[in-house]
Amino acid sequence: MAYLHARGVKGYVALNVLIFDEELEALEQRIREIAAAGVDALIVQDLGAVELIRRVAPGLPIHGSTQMSITSAQGAQFAAGLGVERIVVGRELSIKEIAKVREQSTTEVEAFVHGALCVSYSGQCFSSEAWGGRSANRGQCAQACRLPYGLIVDGMLKDLQDISYLLSPQDLMAVSHVPELINSGVGCFKIEGRLKGPEYVALTTQVYRRAVDAAWAALTDGDDGSSSSRRSTPATTTSSSVPDDGSLAAAKASVALTQQEQWDLEQVFARGQDADFNGLTPGFLEGPMHQRLVRGRAPKHRGVYAGTVVRILQHSQQQHNNQQQQQQWQ
Repeated sequence: MAYLHARGVKGYVALNVLIFDEELEALEQRIREIAAAGVDALIVQDLGAVELIRRVAPGLPIHGSTQMSITSAQGAQFAAGLGVERIVVGRELSIKEIAKVREQSTTEVEAFVHGALCVSYSGQCFSSEAWGGRSANRGQCAQACRLPYGLIVDGMLKDLQDISYLLSPQDLMAVSHVPELINSGVGCFKIEGRLKGPEYVALTTQVYRRAVDAAWAALTDGDDGSSSSRRSTPATTTSSSVPDDGSLAAAKASVALTQQEQWDLEQVFARGQDADFNGLTPGFLEGPMHQRLVRGRAPKHRGVYAGTVVRILQHSQQQHNNQQQQQQWQ
């Protein structure tokens, strides 16, 4: 934590799993160690853990994990009553629904803007546990949703051609929606990065940092966000400061991806499907669009769509084989 704080970076500890009774004593000791280390916040799922943290380390900020499945203002207020300062809203919400949560509650709101999506409600999926005995609510999701499945209609297996991954959503990419999310009152953006490499972390953070700064400047008449005013989003300030349609349109134009940024994001990680679907979607931010969200052709990273192999020339194939043999001999 000292390393992070010396560089102006906050550090959170993820405790977004369910806790068993026999683990509570060890958890209490761990909470004390976390607080002593100067951690900026704990990200929590288990409500019992929230109560324990408040008792053991009352000054330690608590963030409600997306695993809490908070999808309404009522849920946000319930969490706030327990001492949760910030909630990560469910990835199943639209921008309008997120704005409603922020407007009708007193908690800070954090929202996902990039990365993998769960086919179930976050924190409520038991497919991994049922399929392989690995609980998604204990940080052990086996991603049963990424496996191939068949579709049975009226007792008959339906021929779906090359569509086999019926439960595997494409990933979220919300760069174009950054201005609307800021305007809705979202105070923090979350980029999913589980099992991703450092190049993914660096690239996605760079893209969204540029988008946030550009959108903020457009929404606040040129404020570059360097002042403390960024702590209050346009949607949470006085009505006179809420941006008009022109400012919002300018903000959306300012965050448009360059061709290089688009390629980079697809190349670093995208569950590309075909020529029309690069594997990156707005998720549920625009509302439910299931046919776009789940295409079913590929469950994992495929990179940039380059084209379709029509045929392989025999001469080229022979050259390839020769090169492979030479490499083996070396």
